[in-house]
Amino acid sequence: MDGSLAHSSVLSMEAYLHRWLRSYDDIDLYIAPSRFLANLMSRNSTIRKPIVVLPYGVELEKNPSTEPKDSHILFFGRMSREKGIETLIHAYEHLDRKIPLKIAGDGPLLDRLKSKYKNVDFLGYQEKASIRKLIRDAAFVVVPSEWFENFPMAVLETMSLGKPVIASDTGGIPEQIDDGKSGLLFEAGNTSALAGQMKRLLSDRELRSKLGREARKKVQEQYSLEIHCRKLIELYEKLIETPS
Repeated sequence: MDGSLAHSSVLSMEAYLHRWLRSYDDIDLYIAPSRFLANLMSRNSTIRKPIVVLPYGVELEKNPSTEPKDSHILFFGRMSREKGIETLIHAYEHLDRKIPLKIAGDGPLLDRLKSKYKNVDFLGYQEKASIRKLIRDAAFVVVPSEWFENFPMAVLETMSLGKPVIASDTGGIPEQIDDGKSGLLFEAGNTSALAGQMKRLLSDRELRSKLGREARKKVQEQYSLEIHCRKLIELYEKLIETPS
């Protein structure tokens, strides 16, 4: 049995189990943070109630600087295979113009990656305040995931600080980033495509500034924590007012 078949079999058995246990009978509404996840959920035959898309919200810092910087390129997140870190490193090795590549985070691949790639600055685990400073000082942030990301906070946090993101076109990420307007997308796992987008941003400070401004604007208009909380309260109020 191959991996995909085994995975499907497990999901089918889980669905039958929950149907038998009537696990979802008392649920009135499902909330998904992305259309991508909502579409996946809609294929589950045990889900018979409405699915509402409510994106995550992020706290907005007042007046972040969107002035382009050249300190470093940044990745922050878990050091695991599905995050596409080696794709990023290989793309970095293709750059003609080098600025430091900083990778912040911990995980099962950290020690192996540190020993294999001496040209990368591995920072290990960083507190939230340190991550935010790394984002502010970065030329841009790369989110090279190679699995179906739902609605990654790394993208929202970077956009909220007015910094451009280069991210893979997988899962819910294309819902966050308008390619060429509020960030750049590339084909997941495609080293040359990622290198091309990185070269593009490194050579064009004005584009970096423009993408950062538009990213910040999109978060303000759609993904602020205030908007998320208001819409969540509205959903609860509507459920309370609706007879069972």
